[in-house]
Amino acid sequence: MGTLFHIFREAFPDLHITAEQMMADGDFGAILFTVSGTQHGLFIDAPPSGKHFEVSGIDFVRFEQRKAAEHWGYQHDLGMMEQLGMMPQQEQPAQARRGDYRQRASRE
Repeated sequence: MGTLFHIFREAFPDLHITAEQMMADGDFGAILFTVSGTQHGLFIDAPPSGKHFEVSGIDFVRFEQRKAAEHWGYQHDLGMMEQLGMMPQQEQPAQARRGDYRQRASRE
């Protein structure tokens, strides 16, 4: 995991992660988050673009003896790559490209 954060920090020195919601139940924990940054370094062989991205994600963790035993996670990587100009953008509202859970939740 440390290598992944190192890669992101090198590419996005202003990387910012905001915990939007956290929950725990027994041996399980979940965190809904927003991550953003500006590409000032090499990322997946793409040169620095100076473009900013913001996407949401969620992580679930199961603990055993106070240590993480299993992890499941999702981050809207396609939306991030679209915002950075690494993929063609789909015809969708900005909230959908970011994977904005708040927009979806307000419609339910």
